[in-house]
Amino acid sequence: HSLGSVILYDILVNQTPANEEEALRNEAENRNTEKKNVCISGTGQMSIQYEKLTFPVSFFFAIGSPIAMFLTVRGITSLASDYVLPTCKGLLNIFHPYDPVAYRLEPLIDPKWTVAPVLLPHHKGRRKRLHLELIDGLSKATDLKQKMVDTFKNTMISITDFVQSYRGSISASTS
Repeated sequence: HSLGSVILYDILVNQTPANEEEALRNEAENRNTEKKNVCISGTGQMSIQYEKLTFPVSFFFAIGSPIAMFLTVRGITSLASDYVLPTCKGLLNIFHPYDPVAYRLEPLIDPKWTVAPVLLPHHKGRRKRLHLELIDGLSKATDLKQKMVDTFKNTMISITDFVQSYRGSISASTS
């Protein structure tokens, strides 16, 4: 989640395959691309020696991740369309389009990517988080309140106009 996904990405990108067969398979997948599967450090960035994980990682689910922003800051402007992590078969970047920290990875792979993000239902069946629903509900309540006030005001104006016209007709008839 969030910055933790960047840390995990750095760990995974610096892993070496467990055996020769896996190394050959990953090399074949990345052979036909000019881009590398390693993060190239930007200026002033420390070089870190990563330890090999003692467990396999099949898929990496990044949630609300700024990985794309950190890659861009590091000078990586694009990734190969067949990009894979050295020891991980898949990467799924899950983000909310209103999350100010999360960034899309797709534009690094294909700059012409224009598909809009898909809103997934909230775990309780909502399409928005509770605080966004509350804001929407409050704005709807404010709109409803304003409509009621406007209706009451218009009704009072109509009654006042009616009373004034009635008084005017009574005083005209008595004079």
